[in-house]
Amino acid sequence: MIGVKIAEITDGTSNTIVFSERLKADFGLTNVAANQIETKIGIATSVAGMTTAPAVCKTTATGRYYTTGQIVKGRFGSWWTDGQAERVAFNTILPPNSPGCTDDNNGNADSVNVVLPPTSRHAGGVNLGLADGSVRFISDNIDTGNTNIGQPDSGASNYGSWGALGSKSGGDLANVD
Repeated sequence: MIGVKIAEITDGTSNTIVFSERLKADFGLTNVAANQIETKIGIATSVAGMTTAPAVCKTTATGRYYTTGQIVKGRFGSWWTDGQAERVAFNTILPPNSPGCTDDNNGNADSVNVVLPPTSRHAGGVNLGLADGSVRFISDNIDTGNTNIGQPDSGASNYGSWGALGSKSGGDLANVD
């Protein structure tokens, strides 16, 4: 949260994520074969309806892998100095280790509408850092509220405790204990 003052974190520093793990990947558009690309390292492309119902991203995968024929890209951690979301960011919409997706077919990291869950090789969740300096392990089963609807421009997150952790001033508090 570059340029954010502690006083601006009105949801509380122990309720606001600053960073999280996300596995590195560096490949362009790939037409997926069976069991080829894990959901933890890719982003499914051309997923219609994902901005109004992010849960649709989950339909791009079966188990650990994207489904055969799905077009997927992976750009996280490559050229991180570029600063684009697909290279350096994550969001708190779908729970950790869920499939990521975008609604376009851009092979680079230039997509605007993206669902980018944090990912890790830890069983059942990810480690993340909070604004109070603490580190927590967050389960893949954290409450995500209603991911079948879009997010309003302001106010409390529709995405449960997970969404609340991703906002600094939404007026919602995370319940993760």
